[in-house]
Amino acid sequence: VLFHLRDKILLLLLGVFGAVVIDPGVTALERMRIPRGIAVLIHYFIALLLIIFLFVSLIPIIATQLQQIAFFISAEVNAFLTDPLIALPLVSDASNARLTVLVQNALQELSIYQFTDALQSLGQNLATAAQGSLRFVAELAGSVALFVATLIIVLVLGFFLQMEKERIIRWVRELFPRKFIPYFDAKAEAIHVKIGQWARGEALLMFSIFSLTLLALIILRMPYALTLAVLAGFCEFIPAFGPLIAAVPAVLIALSQQGFVWAAVVMGVYYVIQW
Repeated sequence: VLFHLRDKILLLLLGVFGAVVIDPGVTALERMRIPRGIAVLIHYFIALLLIIFLFVSLIPIIATQLQQIAFFISAEVNAFLTDPLIALPLVSDASNARLTVLVQNALQELSIYQFTDALQSLGQNLATAAQGSLRFVAELAGSVALFVATLIIVLVLGFFLQMEKERIIRWVRELFPRKFIPYFDAKAEAIHVKIGQWARGEALLMFSIFSLTLLALIILRMPYALTLAVLAGFCEFIPAFGPLIAAVPAVLIALSQQGFVWAAVVMGVYYVIQW
């Protein structure tokens, strides 16, 4: 039975997790005499604004950068094939000559121009989508409908769990024998405190990553610094892969703007911030 209900149980657990995560903020807004329902909706509204901002601003950026990277790669390959020469330091002239021939043959056989054409085409398609193509939205609707429905269910569950949390706690307490109620209260309060502390710590970490990334990108005079910094802060919530996801657009932009050296510098900056 539990196996067949696993999807529903997962949704319920996600709803509980969301309700507990926003509970400290909701409690703080309640102290300011803001109704609980409005406080929950404020949290949802802020999260929705961040997601919309990232989606609307990142797609045109990525589309533009993909096309620029395609032009950059094509120009670099053409320049090398026109005058093929590799001169690495501390390497003999014979080795450099063999390496030059190897790279030249590899570039000629790898269909590099097909790759750059594909990048440019992808960038153009994304640019069309970013302009609000109804056909693109319709095509995406089927693939994201399940995700959107799941997200709405989780948000609604979190909303009602927040609104009725006192009644839910009383109902759960009544399931236990009287002698175990103090133990249940202690453990429930400990879990609540720990998750609240985690949520506040995660929010502080996300804001710190956002601030450091924004400052670093402004110093480096990177375009789209605000969008990239918001993405870095937002992705900090994603375990393990979040920092990598946040760094990829910045490195691509640096590659298309200044070349490989500048891309390596930006990659190093992101590594230092995360380290």
